[in-house]
Amino acid sequence: MKLLKNTLILLSIIVATCYGTITKVDTMQEVMCHFENADSDTLAIFDIDKVLLQPSDPAFQTLNIKYHRESVNKVIRSLPEDKIPIFVVLASIHSDSILVDEKTPDYLQQLNERGIPSIALTANFTGSIGPVDNLESWKINRLNLLGYDFTAMAPSSEQIVFDDLPSYRGNYSLYTDGALFTNHPDCTKGELLVRFLQLTKVSPKRVIFIDDHLNNLESVEEALACHDPSIQYDGLLYLGADDYPSTLLTEEAFETRWEAIASMARETE
Repeated sequence: MKLLKNTLILLSIIVATCYGTITKVDTMQEVMCHFENADSDTLAIFDIDKVLLQPSDPAFQTLNIKYHRESVNKVIRSLPEDKIPIFVVLASIHSDSILVDEKTPDYLQQLNERGIPSIALTANFTGSIGPVDNLESWKINRLNLLGYDFTAMAPSSEQIVFDDLPSYRGNYSLYTDGALFTNHPDCTKGELLVRFLQLTKVSPKRVIFIDDHLNNLESVEEALACHDPSIQYDGLLYLGADDYPSTLLTEEAFETRWEAIASMARETE
């Protein structure tokens, strides 16, 4: 029995080594610890929203979203399913962006100086929506304003329109300025990343992906395992936005802000 137990433990270690692990981290400093042995054969991938940036409006910061969960559910239930992704984008557009962690731009610069290629991977839309004519350029500009520049860190400088993947709202998934945009709600981050690796011939030996949603981390893990099982995968579930010292709003103030964005979403095609 003891031999069987030890064998199972050994097998679990081997599987974890081959297919990677997903680890919860609370600070960007913890994230950087996972890069101690990283080199030019490592590809660092950062989600944007709630990892690099977050809205300055407290109504759309994690503290209030968790505290006013009933109001969140009420507003979301009032929206048609196809309007929910639009609501998320509009909430971002109608608020300035701020850093989740003030030190993150410096941390990314350290990766750049060490020659570790890095890209952003976001579920944001491409094309126009509401008052924004070009969402990908708008998001890249937000990153640049706060000290992020993935063009200097990315393993590929070409712009790629993924017109072999399904379109959404007349637009396709896109790679530009060091950032991947899934665009389509049904296009997983794992699917898009693998298509990017195939088209660019980028062949990392290790991938470190930082995201605030477990399903995104799992989709990348599964896609990479199918694409190239030899790639070591480290998925980091980053919860830094959870601890951001936001201003707690009253229920009325919170609902008013969410309803305003919901009204815009209902009217946006």
